[in-house]
Amino acid sequence: MAANMIQAQPVRRVLMEEYTGTWCSNCPRGIASVQHQQKRYGDRFIAIAVHQESYDPMKNKLYASGNGYPSCELNRSINTDPFFGTSWNYSDPIGIIHNIDQLLNQTCYADVSVAAQWKDAQRNIIGVTATANFTFDDTQSDYRWAFVVTEDGMKGPEGDRYWMQQNKYVGDTDWLVMPEMKPFVNGSGLMEMEYDHVAVDGAGVRQGLENSVVPPIVKGEPNTFTYDIDISANTQIQNRDNLHVVAILLSSKYNDVENAAVCEISPVDDTTPLSLRPVLQEQKEMPHVFNLEGKRINNSSVMQGKGIRILEGKAYLNH
Repeated sequence: MAANMIQAQPVRRVLMEEYTGTWCSNCPRGIASVQHQQKRYGDRFIAIAVHQESYDPMKNKLYASGNGYPSCELNRSINTDPFFGTSWNYSDPIGIIHNIDQLLNQTCYADVSVAAQWKDAQRNIIGVTATANFTFDDTQSDYRWAFVVTEDGMKGPEGDRYWMQQNKYVGDTDWLVMPEMKPFVNGSGLMEMEYDHVAVDGAGVRQGLENSVVPPIVKGEPNTFTYDIDISANTQIQNRDNLHVVAILLSSKYNDVENAAVCEISPVDDTTPLSLRPVLQEQKEMPHVFNLEGKRINNSSVMQGKGIRILEGKAYLNH
């Protein structure tokens, strides 16, 4: 009896692109919210911190300016505050979780995964492999891949005001409704910090990479795309050990996020299968070959020309 194959429902993840800045005294509530959502949702929540304005040392050119600070995009379909969410209800101050839950409960049409590996010893080229498994067939493709490289643990020289986070929440205990706000409530107006999930490089970030999801789309069959990200000219990156790659599957038809995944970067050659690695062949001494008259002949001609050859006790007839 043939078994009926049932494709598993894809795992939906929510991507928050959080617009922030060290100069923004309101932005600590966005930083705290990201930390809170990571604890709440685990690997179903992915964050990218988008630092803006020229006097923020982590500012990048990957994104245009946000819709105010702090603000965020959830799967590029909801633009809102990263703490209050769309409700902006002070009696329900963590309203952002309702927006995240809403997106997590939507039907997802593709499971996605990503793997990344350094391709050179200097760690300047990141080889990325992104895979989508769709739940439908289509002869066309309305999807594209986008990639963002993020860095954790970024910090500046001690006492550098441009790297210090401005903070307006000192002493305001009402914000303790979210435990991650405690360092800011108990802190100072200008705080030394380490910054995580900071967008530092990428490719096709807003519009996606053309022809990165090639039709036809076949239900249940992996659709894989490989791409190299060159960070050799990037002077903003502080520590390559702290980099991650976020792969974003964009719907080019609706310009929103279908799904996303994040990974660390493996060492160079770390994931190369043993079967594909070059193997040094042991050099063996060639046996001596004689003809029927007892004369030694050249090994390379052992199977050439007519006659009988004897090699390692076996007779070979060429005709």
